Parts: sequence; C-alpha cells; structure tokens
Amino acid sequence: MVPVGRVYLACRYLFNEYPLSVSAFDHVPSLHTMVLMLRDGEDVRFFALMRIRGNGRTDYTLSAWRAQGAVEIAADGGEVPEAVANVIEQGIPIPRDGLLFGWAYQEIVTALIMVYASYRPDSPLPAWSVMPLVGTAESQWPPFSIERYFGRWFWKDYQAGNIVQFDGLIAANPGVVFWLGTCQAPGSDCCVVASDIKTSEGRILRRGTYLDAAALRAGAAVPSLTKLLAAAGKTDLASRFQVPA
Repeated sequence: MVPVGRVYLACRYLFNEYPLSVSAFDHVPSLHTMVLMLRDGEDVRFFALMRIRGNGRTDYTLSAWRAQGAVEIAADGGEVPEAVANVIEQGIPIPRDGLLFGWAYQEIVTALIMVYASYRPDSPLPAWSVMPLVGTAESQWPPFSIERYFGRWFWKDYQAGNIVQFDGLIAANPGVVFWLGTCQAPGSDCCVVASDIKTSEGRILRRGTYLDAAALRAGAAVPSLTKLLAAAGKTDLASRFQVPA
C-alpha cells in the first residue's frame, strides 16, 4: 500500500499540467475525466481518472477502462494500492477525444493527428491516427508515424512546438477543412483541406489530402482532391470545434 497523500498530489498535477486531456463528464461542471495509458512492454492498459469537486473539496477516483468499480483517492484518505499509485505516477495522459493536431516541419504542417479517447464499437480502445499530407516526403513525416502505441514523445513534441493544436484555426475558417472518415482505403482516416490557412505563429496548413500513414505506406490509391471535396458525406470540422455562444 502507498500513502494517499503522494498519489493525491500526483492526480492534481495531472489535471493541472495536461488540460488538453481533461474533458467534462456528461456535461456536469463538477466532474472531469482524463484517460491514462499504462504500458509495460507490449502490455498496454487504459484507465479513467475522474476529478470530483463539491462541498469545498476535490477528490479523485481511478477505474480500469470501461470497468465497473473505482478506487477513491481522497486527500484525507489513508492508503491506496501500489498498483493504483503506479497508474497515476507512470500513466501517460491521452488528449481528449476528437482533438486535431498538426505536425510542423519547419513552418509547414506535413501531417495531421486525430485522437480518439471515447468508446466506439469500431474503436473500443483509445487510439490515434497520423495522417501525412499526400505527396509529402516520408522524411518530413512525424518520427512517431510508425509508433504502435502513444507515448510521452507526444507531450515533449507539443511543448517543443513541433505539434500544434488546430481546433481554433479550423473553427475560424469554415468550409476549408473536411473530415471524410475513410478515403478509398478501408479503415483509413482521411482529412481534406480546400485552401491554405495559417496560424498566428505562421504555421501553414496546406491545401491537400491528409491520409492515414499506414495506408500511404501500403500504396493506397488516393482520389484527386477535387473529387474528394465534391464527395457526399464529408463533415466540415469548423462546426465541430466552434464554441457555442
């Protein structure tokens, strides 16, 4: 067993330092969650860490991914199992579901990164997709394009400015960035950009098709951008990222 005080402080650190991993639970203002990934070699497990605020105090609970039952982590508690402490102290926060990031090679974005952190029948575990810009040299792709598992490399590159969040830019430019879900190659994530747009820091999201790295490596046939932009069923991502008034 481990003293709860140390684990409690670690929980508070996670919520303070990784705001991009925090999401409201069922739109309840006092409940927030984040997903943690714990890796031991090829063994990867996911957990849900919840922050509960109310009555002048903050408590936490930890549960295995989509499992019943949770371990309480309260400031005035006694001890928690060592396995719980290990998850909190060694687990890697996953960005919240639906966030879209870009990989910046110098000032040009050469790949988009989509994060899935909610349960879906077709994606029962948290996942992420790296989608390089079609036609871009592989040497300009993110170095983690071949990584099977999420890692701390993501947060290191984010802090270094190599990974850029694009939600705000896309929300401010409706009719430019579209999600297709699949692009000819079954199961391959695909995003199309109708025209160049630029962040305030000068990072350029270029016009073109962004396709799952595995599909590109497999030589998937990619329809023309014109055809994809004319396709039915695409989703304008601006509406997804716009904050309600």
